[in-house]
Amino acid sequence: MLEEYKGLLSNSNDLALICNDQGIVLYTNDSFEKFTNHKVDSILGKPFAPLFDDDNLIKAMDVYKRTLGGESPQYELTFKDSGVICEFKNIPFRDESQNVIGVMGIGRDITERKKKQSILSAHKSRIEAINHVGAMACSSLKLDAVLKLILKGALMAADATVGMIFLKDKDADSLSWGASIGLSDQFVDEYRQKQIILGEGLTGRIAQDGKPIYISENASNDPRVERSVIRSEGFNSYIGVPIYSADNIVGVMNLLTRSPDKFSDDIILLTSAIGLNVGSAIKNAQLYGERIKAEDTCRKESYLRNVLLNNLPCIALIIKKHTREIVACNEVARKLGAAVGKTCFESAAKRNFPCPFCKAEDVWKDTKKREFEAESQGRFWKGFWIPLTDDLYVHYIFDITERKMAEKELTESETRYKSLFENMLNGFALHEIIVDDSNKPVDYVFVEVNERFKLFTGLERENVIGKRVTEVVPDIRGDGFDWIGKYGKVALEGGTLKFEKYNEQLGRHYSISAYSPKKGFFAIVFDDITKRKESEKELQEREQQFRTMFESNPHPMWVYDIETLRFLDVNKSAVAHYGYTRDEFLSMTIMDIRPQKDIPALLENVEKVTTGLDNVEDSWRHVKKDGTLIYVEITSHTIGFDGRQAEVVLSNDVTERKNMELTILAIEDKERKRIGYELHDDLGQILTGISFKIHGLAGLLEEKAQMTESEKAYEIAALINEAQIRISQISQGFSPVIIGSRGLINALESLSAYTIKTFNIQCRVISSGFFTISKNAVNQLYRIVHEAVNNAVKHSEADRIEIRLYTIKGILYVTVSDNGIGIQPSSERSNGMGLKIMKYRSGIINASFNISPGKKGGTTVTCAITVLSETL
Repeated sequence: MLEEYKGLLSNSNDLALICNDQGIVLYTNDSFEKFTNHKVDSILGKPFAPLFDDDNLIKAMDVYKRTLGGESPQYELTFKDSGVICEFKNIPFRDESQNVIGVMGIGRDITERKKKQSILSAHKSRIEAINHVGAMACSSLKLDAVLKLILKGALMAADATVGMIFLKDKDADSLSWGASIGLSDQFVDEYRQKQIILGEGLTGRIAQDGKPIYISENASNDPRVERSVIRSEGFNSYIGVPIYSADNIVGVMNLLTRSPDKFSDDIILLTSAIGLNVGSAIKNAQLYGERIKAEDTCRKESYLRNVLLNNLPCIALIIKKHTREIVACNEVARKLGAAVGKTCFESAAKRNFPCPFCKAEDVWKDTKKREFEAESQGRFWKGFWIPLTDDLYVHYIFDITERKMAEKELTESETRYKSLFENMLNGFALHEIIVDDSNKPVDYVFVEVNERFKLFTGLERENVIGKRVTEVVPDIRGDGFDWIGKYGKVALEGGTLKFEKYNEQLGRHYSISAYSPKKGFFAIVFDDITKRKESEKELQEREQQFRTMFESNPHPMWVYDIETLRFLDVNKSAVAHYGYTRDEFLSMTIMDIRPQKDIPALLENVEKVTTGLDNVEDSWRHVKKDGTLIYVEITSHTIGFDGRQAEVVLSNDVTERKNMELTILAIEDKERKRIGYELHDDLGQILTGISFKIHGLAGLLEEKAQMTESEKAYEIAALINEAQIRISQISQGFSPVIIGSRGLINALESLSAYTIKTFNIQCRVISSGFFTISKNAVNQLYRIVHEAVNNAVKHSEADRIEIRLYTIKGILYVTVSDNGIGIQPSSERSNGMGLKIMKYRSGIINASFNISPGKKGGTTVTCAITVLSETL
């Protein structure tokens, strides 16, 4: 019994292990060393326990005991010294009396698959967290709010308790306090009062080098810490990352824990990715603040220009009405070349004529203030003309180059932000919650929506902005879901809300994520998943239809796992026809209903299925529970079943038809032999008698000198001799083979000679060794070769045919090769009756059959059968 399994498992890439009922290893194949990092000799005759650590050994012992009890469990184990993760299938190892005497385990390496699953899950979670923090950061343009939102999202994603952000000063090599969560007032006051110089402490080093810093534990006591207030906080694990906008560092974000928990590698990568994603939001908020500040400055300067002429940091000129001669100017104007007595365009603009954007003439016409903006000498300027008297006006000119550049950058940033907002693949809507006197949410107002909102809801932007949801969707309280209450809780208490819901008023399914960008407001990011839900419903209906068809089908049907070959489901017809209960089927593999000799062919066929060849129809032998051997035709195709790749199979019992075909074939062969004997012994003898008498008649005519008549008689005798030869050849075709290896070879050599003479085609027989096969096998092999030669003669356009017989390890191989045009997919040769007959004859004697293109062109037909004995 053990030797049979060795032959079957020795060349498998999977690990095979056979142990006795005491856990002693009796056999393992060559894959053992690759899976365990142990030599095969080091485990044979020893317990399998040292291969596993404690946890895996406990699992291994549990399934080992279950297998000794007759079960066939499937499970996963990790080898201690190699780290290889194996998916195992245990099968009870039985003696000839079917008593369980040990366990046979088959293991498949799934280490890489497990790693890829883990990496895929980590990437997905990381991307979702980054997108969430980015969405939160982009929901406001106020710097304080942006920083708080970034920290809040980052702490949630990293499961940290403390966070802080420092911002890099624009014009200094230092960092200033930005925002924090979870810190003491003492700590915050310390850093608000003092800046961090680049290179100082952990934060300063990150800003200087642009590289993250991670401290796994006791961060408060790190030697790089320079301020005592940090040590008093009791920080444990620490991650510090630079915050980038484009290629520039705009700040540093620190996340910390006070508990003993340490950050994982995924959290470190996630935090770094957040730092790379939120810089643009911070930069936008800073530019927005600068713009507001600049506008405030302009308003103040407008007032001060009229009051404090000489104290303004701009060009200030008092100019004569018609001549444009400067009569007074401030220090800023003088430094730029302005001088009393010169014209404004000569001294300030370095021109010989008035500036093209000058508004002086307009001021003189209606004595109203004028202003302009222009670009000159590579700078941007803003100027004002204000009438003072009938003859004089004051001219202020401000250099607004920096402001213009900031506005341009802000405009571009806002354009990018708006483009991102409008081109989101998700729907987005911002709302303000409305509460009653008891602070209970009772309604909400649409503040902003993007383009996808309209696509997913069918609601136009102009019909919802500024309106209450009870106006837009009047029956919102009538669908049994508390939309206002759920969203109100998020807006007032913070946190996030994720769910899938069907909106009856809109008739659509949505996947929704809600969060609060600031108190009293909530934003939702959502997708229309109606098509997905409809597809899921359709899939469920199809699965139900499949289940009904599966269970009610009068033919046996089952589903098996392509990887493990384990039965996953069987119908009632299979249980009734094969005699196994459903539970028995589900503990077996498809190999358990096959004769042992058919297992290699089964595994080869399964390999074709895994490479994409399905819907296979073929004839197979199956064994029922009571040992009855039946012939079946199989039809199958690949499906997904409970998340696994599986094959659904329909089995049609053709045993009765097969037996009838065998009977017909036997009658055909018997009739061939009878006809051959009658041609040879009956008609052949008659022709021999006629030939003898014709020769006698020719002799008499020759004696009587009737030479013409004598020659004709001899010609008739020659024709009769030719007919005898043809009858002999035909009769040999009907029954050509004498039993034994030489009988088959002699018959094939006669077929070769007949082919050469009749069709003028080279045909030779090459054989090596002697072998013994059954009488039926001899006859069927001859018929197969005869049909293959006929096909080559009729269809291949070949001029050379070669018949080979040779044995390898107890297998007789018979091949017929030609040098013709090769097998054509649509030809009679490839799908005609002759090919089907050859396949059928090979099946009768349990031989394999294959037809394929030859290595150097043409076609090769191969038939292989196990011999009874062989000699050289």
